[in-house]
Amino acid sequence: MRSTIEELTVVQQNMHKTESEVKLMVKHCEQQENMQLECNNNVEENRPNLPFRLMPDAISLMVDH
Repeated sequence: MRSTIEELTVVQQNMHKTESEVKLMVKHCEQQENMQLECNNNVEENRPNLPFRLMPDAISLMVDH
């Protein structure tokens, strides 16, 4: 049977491991958000250069006429 000190040590190790995992997840989420923003910006910047058939406004124009 483990002593209280051993149990506390195991709990502390698990807490540190969990804290590290959470920090890593937060970092990955921030990176993903930044990538998404960059992609959205690139799409908006390049929208005028997209072929006519891919532009949503062009589709609505074709449907309306």
